[in-house]
Amino acid sequence: METQVANAVPAVLLPCADGATWLVPLNGLAEIVVVREAVGAALPWRAARIPVLHPTPAARTFAVLLGINVPFWALPLASEPVVYRPLVADDIAEDAAPAAGGTPARIAGRQCLIPDLLAAESGLSLTP
Repeated sequence: METQVANAVPAVLLPCADGATWLVPLNGLAEIVVVREAVGAALPWRAARIPVLHPTPAARTFAVLLGINVPFWALPLASEPVVYRPLVADDIAEDAAPAAGGTPARIAGRQCLIPDLLAAESGLSLTP
């Protein structure tokens, strides 16, 4: 178990507004942003407007993620806590059916998705 902890990847559980839970590396998360007003296809963030994946009018909390083909993009979150969790190899759910858009994982009994961030980013509308 010590070896697993030493090899763990720092990660966060992001409760998405669509009901899914994403597990992403901590170094891919720039910031959690809370807004007062509804956000459309672009989130005002640090003097910039960044694209939002699957805009959700009710969402008021967003994960700002580092992009691959764009500098940053936002993911609408549910009003639930964001949890830090080291990811170890045993968290990968080998018995779970492959999921569209990523790899299934099970964290403390909770079904999660380690997303294909490049594929997710390709779903962004880059004309806010």
